[in-house]
Amino acid sequence: MVVSGAAAAQSHTFEVAAQPAQSGIRAFGQQADAQILISEKTAAAVDTAEVKGTYEVEHGLDVLLSGTRLSWQRTGPNSFSIVERKFREDTVALPEITVQGRREWTLNTGISRSENDSQPFVVIDGETIRRSGAPNLETFLRNQLSVNASPGTSDQGGAFETRNVSSINLRGLGERETLILVDGRRIAGTTNSDGSLGQPSLSGIPMAAIERIEVLASSASGIYGNGATGGAINIIMRRDYAGSELSSTYNNTFDGGGSGRRFDLTGGRSLQDGRTNITFNASWSTASPIMNRDRSALLLDSKRRGLANNPNYYRFASPLGNTPNIRSTDTRNPLQLDPEYGGATLPSFYTHVPDGYRGLAQDGVNPLIANAGTYQLDLSTTDARDGGQRELIFGTEQQAASIALRHDVTDWLKLYAEASMTRAVSKARRNSIPNDLVLAADAPNNPFAQDVTVTVPFSGGNSVVNENIAQTYRGVFGAIMQLPASWQAVIDVSRSQSRLRNDDFPTEVAQDTLDTFRNGEQDILRDVRLAPNFNYAYENVPYGSRQTPTRNDLTVASLRLAGPIPFKLPGGEPTATFSLERTLQKQAESMNAQNSATQSLVNISAPGREQVDSAYAEINLPLIGSDNKIPLVRELLLTIAGRYERSEETGSPNANCLFIDGPLPSLDIRSLCPPSQPASSARNAHFNPTYSARWRIIDSITLRGSYATGYLTPKLNELLKISNPLLVVSATDPQRGNEQIGLPSPLFPGSYYLTGFSGGNPDARPETSKTFTAGIIVEPTFADGLRMSLDWTRITKRDNYYDPLELLTPDGDPQVQRSFESFLSRYPGRVTRGPASDGYAVGPIETIDASLANLVGSASESYDLAASYSHDLFGGQIGVGLNATYVDSLTQQKVPGGANTNYAGVIGADFLSRLSGIGGLRWKGSGRVEWTGTHLGLSWQARYFDSYHLNETRTVEFSQGAAKIPKQIYHDVSGSYAFADGTTLRLGINNVLNKRPPVDSVSPARYYSTFGDPRLASYYLTLIKSF
Repeated sequence: MVVSGAAAAQSHTFEVAAQPAQSGIRAFGQQADAQILISEKTAAAVDTAEVKGTYEVEHGLDVLLSGTRLSWQRTGPNSFSIVERKFREDTVALPEITVQGRREWTLNTGISRSENDSQPFVVIDGETIRRSGAPNLETFLRNQLSVNASPGTSDQGGAFETRNVSSINLRGLGERETLILVDGRRIAGTTNSDGSLGQPSLSGIPMAAIERIEVLASSASGIYGNGATGGAINIIMRRDYAGSELSSTYNNTFDGGGSGRRFDLTGGRSLQDGRTNITFNASWSTASPIMNRDRSALLLDSKRRGLANNPNYYRFASPLGNTPNIRSTDTRNPLQLDPEYGGATLPSFYTHVPDGYRGLAQDGVNPLIANAGTYQLDLSTTDARDGGQRELIFGTEQQAASIALRHDVTDWLKLYAEASMTRAVSKARRNSIPNDLVLAADAPNNPFAQDVTVTVPFSGGNSVVNENIAQTYRGVFGAIMQLPASWQAVIDVSRSQSRLRNDDFPTEVAQDTLDTFRNGEQDILRDVRLAPNFNYAYENVPYGSRQTPTRNDLTVASLRLAGPIPFKLPGGEPTATFSLERTLQKQAESMNAQNSATQSLVNISAPGREQVDSAYAEINLPLIGSDNKIPLVRELLLTIAGRYERSEETGSPNANCLFIDGPLPSLDIRSLCPPSQPASSARNAHFNPTYSARWRIIDSITLRGSYATGYLTPKLNELLKISNPLLVVSATDPQRGNEQIGLPSPLFPGSYYLTGFSGGNPDARPETSKTFTAGIIVEPTFADGLRMSLDWTRITKRDNYYDPLELLTPDGDPQVQRSFESFLSRYPGRVTRGPASDGYAVGPIETIDASLANLVGSASESYDLAASYSHDLFGGQIGVGLNATYVDSLTQQKVPGGANTNYAGVIGADFLSRLSGIGGLRWKGSGRVEWTGTHLGLSWQARYFDSYHLNETRTVEFSQGAAKIPKQIYHDVSGSYAFADGTTLRLGINNVLNKRPPVDSVSPARYYSTFGDPRLASYYLTLIKSF
């Protein structure tokens, strides 16, 4: 293909979208008025980057070809040729920040990865993210990243404690197994309420500021270090633009609620003849909540199904309807009328107040009798529980800003710096008025002969908007130095801070007010909508609960050396990267308090600390190249990487330091706890290798494979071993004829106890993992633009952490007893015995150490499929893409010595609520078809989520009436038009068929499958202006 013209020496203004190489280079050449030659074979399966702004032609070509295997050569004053690089970027083990010959720049300290790497990296470009119409990055990764098993997002209602705290779970092994990086650097994670450290939050990262995302869903500690047992995600931020771009987006739903606005400003400037480069971005977005009332049919279907399938669905907690629901406080007994109302026993333990019921005195007891055995399920108008005013999707507001600078001081020294911040606010309305109230049997408005519990849809009260604010601050400073022999050194220091703050929870209703409900002074056994105003008195305390702000600080200092190894291999010149790094993470003290006139408490998480010293090396060895002309070996590349880390962690669990009757004696809750808390330290050292190879048999077929390891240290709140004088035990001793272990309990007749230890354990070994991958890449020469790949990944984990305390009380369960015996066999030193007696060779167990232990394992085996095709069509370029993951097995030992349980295709309640880290769909994937012309672009994509079981036994869940949630497919469409003046208009509809997520009556507090989006059909309109 030839694009012709007469190139001028001056700069040109470019407006070229990211697209297949042939059409991208054609558009660039026309706008540059230059002749550019590229063969169809060279252009096959290559997408060029977006070019917007004013550039010289050479600089613009650098931007256009960034991240591809292509480079340019000048063939004349007005002409250029596009060729493959002598050594592709994925065969060069150099940190991207050091790569020379690129006029664009980056702050990514990691090695640039590609989908054709020797390991199965997934690379998502920023334009794909922005075109998706996803409301935020976390939602995009749930929908489009097939190796991400996370079943929901942090803006989905029902998870009040984890809102604003994102979760990415590669391969379904657990979010702790997934490492999140930004520009190759670790950033501060969130501090959880239990004193542990969580993932860095993605909330607030603007999608407009992302260049690409690199994902490796396999053990990666040999590259990235501790915590990458399941994989790593590296988010690379944009630096490759000149000029500015302003975009404005409006989005909304067709069914009400959830409207949002977003403004993004990105830009860059080149000063001092290109020696100084500055980039900046700023983003602001807001989204209104979607309330339960906006999707009432979704919730009502779930509630009705649950009750129809399971008569005991609400046995221990009545639903909140739009009129009060009534049940016997003792649900073992049916409702019975007082003798004055006939004394009859009703056929059920529950009933409800009918619409318009004015109370016992006016409307009598018959309406309550008529409703026996039925609940009022319609949504209330309150903000309590599943009331109509409760959030199904939380309202949010997000801001982000960053500025980055790189300055060429001399030919051999470059300095760079960056400062950035994100702020994400999640809003939820809450009040402290209880909905479940006991109405005494002798209350004048109670027609029943027993106490009844009335679930009342109160309105008003002390309802307030509770804000959760997550903030991240990040600063980077460094220098790049050119060394002899084409080597370079990078000195890099980064510091990040994560803060999380919650508003106080409202003061509780005073006991005197509760007594007026109990004794009937204020009548709640009626349709409270007729007279909704009640007299509420609140406790004389300033708040009901308070969580002090949490903070986590991370400082990383590193020295990197990179360059060619001074010898030649048949395939080319080897390259290497070496680094030394120190990471210091400090977790600030945090506290939470419950403040009540009746009973109060204070819990504290003491400060934690983690220091890691590491040494890392990665060497790429091009053993054979295409110039060697060896049959069936067009290319053979071997990559060897290894990382040694030595760490020291100090921490302690969240612990109670005050528990009293009455209110807190001081508002200074820190003064109510001892000056310091007990803590424990642990030291670990670990070396993790990675070996990978890529063998290109012929031009169209490449094989690849790798072996890698990973490790994961205990949480900071799992380090302290606690002396426990009263460990309840029901297990028996197999070495003494299965006699009962322990001494009779003086507190609980019939039970037994031991003294010993529980809690964390500083001597627990790190969890470890091994990963094998094998894959094939096919790029047929007879079908230009077609690429297909299939990769197999197996991750095996050992020494997973387990709390042996669960094994002490089998209570007759033979499997738990066997697991206890397995624990004794593996850790005989954890028990102390008395003298041998009663004819046995050993004495009775007198103490036991039931602290954290390495006892169980897990494994994952998956297949990842990717395919893409591009070709000229109708004066533009058509592109087709497919990405899918099949999980063949995902196993875990639930108890030591027990059989492996397969969680492939299982999404249980614990996994949904983030109490358990393991689970995943069998199939997950997405497909797209897009056409891009000079001005017009059209796109369609489909998102597929496989059916899944609701429990690991794969049996019918009574409430659901089924064992599985059905498969889900959602379709999205979009279109864009680029005007000649640098303005682009983009319009899209997500879930264009307005398909509802399936009902899930087992899902805790959500009622629908969280792989779906309760926004239902939603649209967005984006206006982009480049200047």
